This record gives sequence, C-alpha cells and structure tokens, in this order.
Amino acid sequence: MGLFPCDAHGARYTGGQQTAYPALVNGGTQKREKRRLCPDCFLELQGWLEGHLSPALTESGNQRCCVCADEEAPYAVFVTVYAKGAEREDWYGRSCPACADQEVMLALFATQTGLASR
Repeated sequence: MGLFPCDAHGARYTGGQQTAYPALVNGGTQKREKRRLCPDCFLELQGWLEGHLSPALTESGNQRCCVCADEEAPYAVFVTVYAKGAEREDWYGRSCPACADQEVMLALFATQTGLASR
C-alpha cells in the first residue's frame, strides 16, 4: 500500500508510487507541484502527455496550443515524470489561455483553477 494517497484520485493504493512534476508558466506567473500518483493515474497522465506534448529533447517543438492548436499559446507546459524503475522523462508544450485554464490544468493538476484566471 502506498505511503501517501494518490494526488489524482485521493485514495491510498497498492503498487509503487510514481511521481510527476508539472509546471505551467506564463512570464512571472507559474503553477508547479509535486504529484504522487498511483500506477493507474500515472498511466493516464502518461497517455495525456504522449497525446499532447513532445519529449523535451526534441528540437522540433510545436509552438501551437497542445490541445486546440491555436497559434496564440503564451503558456509553457513542462512535465517531468519518474516512472517506477525507469529513467526521468521530460515533456514540453505550449497552451492558449482557455486550454491552460481547463484541460491542461485538469490533466496535470486535477483542478480547473488556472493561471489565466488570475
């Protein structure tokens, strides 16, 4: 059983903890967290990352919104993940204000209280 409850669904779980460090940044405004995740919630996050962001080491990063492909994407999205028994993975993308407040915040922080509304 995990020592801490899963930060995504809030309950204790069996299996190893996996950790994600998401960050949403726009100029001097930012939101960063350490998220302890159960294996199932980590797989869900990993799927979202693979579908919306790019590995940070790739040189051809898309500058459009990672959700809606809007050309105005002032928010930088960074996520570092540590899967159990694997090396660190870094992900990167951009987001428009509307998607940053909604889907990106929900996927990365399990909340829709975003930076754009501040």
